[in-house]
Amino acid sequence: MRTIENDDDLRAALTQMDVTDQRHVAALFVEDVLEYTHDSRLRHALSVVIRADASEAELKAAHRTARAAALDAHARCGADSDWSDQSPYFVARAAEAATGKNAKGTSSTLAWLVAMQCRMATCCLASETDQESEENTCSAQRRIAAEFINSRKDNGHE
Repeated sequence: MRTIENDDDLRAALTQMDVTDQRHVAALFVEDVLEYTHDSRLRHALSVVIRADASEAELKAAHRTARAAALDAHARCGADSDWSDQSPYFVARAAEAATGKNAKGTSSTLAWLVAMQCRMATCCLASETDQESEENTCSAQRRIAAEFINSRKDNGHE
């Protein structure tokens, strides 16, 4: 059974995944912070991404939907310096990244980029409420990735 103890382990595990698996894990990361937004378009976009058999056209449509949600959230973010208004923007950006192309030419993987956006969403809420929740998001991401990897091994995938 694989465990992921820190961000170096998480990044290494994500780097070893193919794009389909990265998208799946990225969608799980976004679902973990989806409560920070009320935009139903994001849930629909994630339902496409999580399907291994999603067509290229479906992925492009999901990406357009997530991008529109991110643009709409960005237009509202920062109103009266309310940090909690920033979280939906970062959740939408995470969904946009999860539905987009892998970050070619960079050292970051699609799933890692999504993980960072999800952490930003959590940090914004923590800034507003002074809660120490960032570590909870990091721990949840490590658990999600480890569970996904272990489930793939249990089902005969390597």
